[in-house]
Parts: sequence; structure tokens; C-alpha cells
Amino acid sequence: MRSNKVPGYPPDAKHRGRVGFLLYCNLLTFLFQKYLQTYINPPI
Repeated sequence: MRSNKVPGYPPDAKHRGRVGFLLYCNLLTFLFQKYLQTYINPPI
């Protein structure tokens, strides 16, 4: 465990926020690609 702490900010909360942000970006990218795929190549 590293002990470089930002004053007034828990490191685990910062880590959770970063992971949640990455998951949110991945979800948005997935939905956007799916939307583009169905928009450009509509299912027959």
C-alpha cells in the first residue's frame, strides 16, 4: 500500500471514481458503436 495521500481526499474513493469513469466510457463507446453499426448497416 502506498502512503501518498491527497489531503481531504480518500485514495480508495479516487480509485473507485476512476474505475467507474472508465467503465462509463466503455459503455458509452459500446452503445455508440452499436448505434452506428445499426444506422450504417440496418438489419434486413
